[in-house]
Amino acid sequence: MFHDIWLTVAVNSNWPNITQLDFSTLMDKINIPDSKVTFGIIDTQFIASKTDSEKRNFKVFDQNGNDINRFEFFEAIIRVANCKFKQQGLTNSWAEALRMMIN
Repeated sequence: MFHDIWLTVAVNSNWPNITQLDFSTLMDKINIPDSKVTFGIIDTQFIASKTDSEKRNFKVFDQNGNDINRFEFFEAIIRVANCKFKQQGLTNSWAEALRMMIN
């Protein structure tokens, strides 16, 4: 499911990567932003998902250094689910937070 979402967004973004703006647009379409999870928090999770890969030098397909690839996209999704559901006390589990985001 997430692979299909990534593929759809990436094809319409900066193939094979996704721009920060397109990631934020996706989060808006699935109603993630609210009073506690703002676009600023979503942007922070996007940037945080890139940090480790930059240290490991995985920027092979990233022309401008500001986009995320597939595995960074998955990490960003999990990070946003954590902010939206786990950190707000709606669940104690990362897996359940991700399930809640899907539904």
